Amino acid sequence: MQDIAKGAFVLSLTPRALRLLRRMRATSLFVTLRWVQGPCTDDWCQPIPKLEIRPDAVKTRAEGEWVRRNVEGIDVRLSPRVAEAAARHGDRLRIDAIPFVRRFRLKGLTYALRPPKLSIVDNVTSSALHRAIGAQVR
Repeated sequence: MQDIAKGAFVLSLTPRALRLLRRMRATSLFVTLRWVQGPCTDDWCQPIPKLEIRPDAVKTRAEGEWVRRNVEGIDVRLSPRVAEAAARHGDRLRIDAIPFVRRFRLKGLTYALRPPKLSIVDNVTSSALHRAIGAQVR
């Protein structure tokens, strides 16, 4: 992790997430970040970052592009962008399961993410991104 950023981060799974992963017989968990277009109908909307957490997802990237952590027997793979954001602030990340829907959520990530390089989003501030996605991940 030292090659990603100078800081370090802590990653843990809650007991509820571990139980769900064992019930699903999953051995790995993939945490990625993607940018989706906002709710506007024109092209002036700001992109919104969304975290995706999938168990045993299909590998779409090369093996070396993932930051791997072994947490209680589960191979957790973070996309480089998520790992850099967590390491930059020394975050304590916790992966929890959402009851009854068999999905996962990530808690504790500081949203200081830079939007992708698009001419429309050059004026996006981090506070606007934080307001746009603040309730989605908590």
